Amino acid sequence: MIIQTVVFLCIAAILAFNDSVFERLRLPKAALTLLLGIIIGPAVLTLVHLNKVEQLLSEGAVIIILLAAGYSLNWDRFMAAIKPGLLVGLMGVLLSLVLGFSASYLFRHNFEEAIYVGIALSATSIGLSVSLLNYAGSLQSKVGQILLAAAVVDDIFVLFILATAHAGFSSGTDSNGVLLSFLMSLLMLFALTVLLSIIARLINSYSLKLIKFPRRASIVLIAFISAGLTEKFGLSLVIGGFITGAIFSLFKSSPTDSDTVFFNNLSKIAAPLFLLAVGIQLTDMTIGTIDMLWYVSLILIASILGKIMSPLIIAPLLSPKEGCLLGFAMLPRAEVAIIVASVGMKQQHLSHHATVALVMMTVVTVILASIVVPKLASVISAPKPKMDSTRE
Repeated sequence: MIIQTVVFLCIAAILAFNDSVFERLRLPKAALTLLLGIIIGPAVLTLVHLNKVEQLLSEGAVIIILLAAGYSLNWDRFMAAIKPGLLVGLMGVLLSLVLGFSASYLFRHNFEEAIYVGIALSATSIGLSVSLLNYAGSLQSKVGQILLAAAVVDDIFVLFILATAHAGFSSGTDSNGVLLSFLMSLLMLFALTVLLSIIARLINSYSLKLIKFPRRASIVLIAFISAGLTEKFGLSLVIGGFITGAIFSLFKSSPTDSDTVFFNNLSKIAAPLFLLAVGIQLTDMTIGTIDMLWYVSLILIASILGKIMSPLIIAPLLSPKEGCLLGFAMLPRAEVAIIVASVGMKQQHLSHHATVALVMMTVVTVILASIVVPKLASVISAPKPKMDSTRE
């Protein structure tokens, strides 16, 4: 186990500190990191399993990634993006749920399995989406801010739908208990936001503000505690990390202060840990029959259409290229889909066909997004050629 952890950390370190190589060769770093995770994991070479240590490291990494995203937040743009983000998030959940349910039910005629497949397709991996846009340099753009708002909405609603389905298909669990649990989660989120605002104001008011290391260490520690609290109350741990960064960003001296640079650099170091872990989780990818191939293909088409079409609801606010970038950035399901699959399997509502289909969907959507997002972002950010006004 120790050797596996050392191998995991060494590979992550090599990837983290060789950005210039990937940039010079124009290679999609996120996609290659995920592929490398699949290769070293149980799916191919079985060099590394996702044991408790690796799982904790990957969870810590995604908290850091979301802390950095929150701390880099442009509040003016984010507030302007909340309404379109809410619309895109809800549309992405509903479209993916309906398309995923329809694709699964059409092929398997199993209602409970179709529900779980639809829920898995509804999710967006906020950690991966943020990582991809951050790598592409588009996190601070209008698309990036809408994505952040949409992903938070998406995360909350999908976890509520999953809890409802879990209760509905379990004996002895009433819907009132699920609703109460959801309301408690939202109340805790509000209380956490207020508490973080008070703590951030106190740190900003006293001498700790002037000493870099204790200030930064305190923010990271608070992010981990917040992540633990949000997970404890039924929400994703990434929400705690993001909210911590977002609240503390209200009190920073400037949009590009030294702490912003520090957390962004920390995020770049943490990203390979998270991406490798996602790849290692993807184990069984065997497609044995033609029927299985058709089923996987249907689920894959539904998963892509559900997210790519969701930005159409705010079409007037985005150019066609920006809409495509937002849709592709929302494609990765990653750890969220795997969580849904594991819950469904434990309840015996997902067959082997459905589980393999969800794993394949996870692999393809993550790799597709990892390749397409940087290319679209570079096209959008490229300077437009100036018109030659001279006459011959």
